[in-house]
Amino acid sequence: MNFSSQGKQLQIDVFRSSLDGLNKSNRLVELGDTLPWDEIEQLYNKRLNNGKRGTGNKPARMIIGALVIKHKMNFSDEDTILAIQENPYMQYFVGLSEFTDKPIFDSSLFVSIRKRLSTADFNDMSVSLLTLQVEKARAASKATPEDKDQSTNDSGASSSNNAFTDSQGRYHEGALKIDATCADAEVRYTTEIELYWQRFGFLPAKIYADKIYLNKTNRKLMKEMEIQAMGKPLGRPSKESRTEEYQAQLVNAVGQRNEIEATFGTGKRIYRANNIRAKLPETANCWTGMCYFVKNVMKFLRELLHALIFVINLLANHASIWRKVTPLPRFAYCGVLND
Repeated sequence: MNFSSQGKQLQIDVFRSSLDGLNKSNRLVELGDTLPWDEIEQLYNKRLNNGKRGTGNKPARMIIGALVIKHKMNFSDEDTILAIQENPYMQYFVGLSEFTDKPIFDSSLFVSIRKRLSTADFNDMSVSLLTLQVEKARAASKATPEDKDQSTNDSGASSSNNAFTDSQGRYHEGALKIDATCADAEVRYTTEIELYWQRFGFLPAKIYADKIYLNKTNRKLMKEMEIQAMGKPLGRPSKESRTEEYQAQLVNAVGQRNEIEATFGTGKRIYRANNIRAKLPETANCWTGMCYFVKNVMKFLRELLHALIFVINLLANHASIWRKVTPLPRFAYCGVLND
């Protein structure tokens, strides 16, 4: 007796439909719907030079979205294009309106993209993520006005950062955290403080660093700039260092500084910043910047999920709403961790 299959293989044309019906709780769909694509597009288009000549460029969402997928999944250039070609959720994330079995662009374009973008561009994109998170935090704070003291201020920094204006009229806010991964031990703090000033427009209120950085020269500089050194002081321990409160502050300072070690460690192990497969110096810098930008994107997704849970609790039980607004995430820039 001859047997034949009762089912028939579906044709690929069956799947050529709108992507609007995808599961909205999927992480790529949530990111695609919430990332600040307009700001990212403006930053990306500044790097293009085809206003008067040349063919039209690919959309910024398609380019940056493909880079996010590549570095999050640790794909090669070719495998990234193939994965997007096979996955409707990835196609939605890069901005397609319907499923297609054709490649979104040739994998060789990744080389041109790495030559085009710099670490400064990815830092600016991270700032756009942080700005959007600040707006969400403000909206959450307005929902709980009785918790004003625990909410974030207009600059997005927590009130625990001790923002102040020093005797010279300079504004201080936030914290600068330094690790040997991103700054050589011989680099003077003037270099890192200038980078902080250029990035945020004000000086840090505190600096967290290893003992090797907290030498006499750097401590003198911080004293002149009225920046607090968060670490064990030099010389013989004072009577104050014997109190439990002082020891607790010291332990907290060590824990705060360890955060940047964890940040760069995660970037190297999870997002493969220690496996740069670009040959040219400028493309290698772009690769490194993209690794940490993708890390910030996934951090943004986690904070977005926290915000959704907050809204659900707000709608479900307004009487027993949380008494503390979720703090802002700390985004990693190339060389600086924003606190």
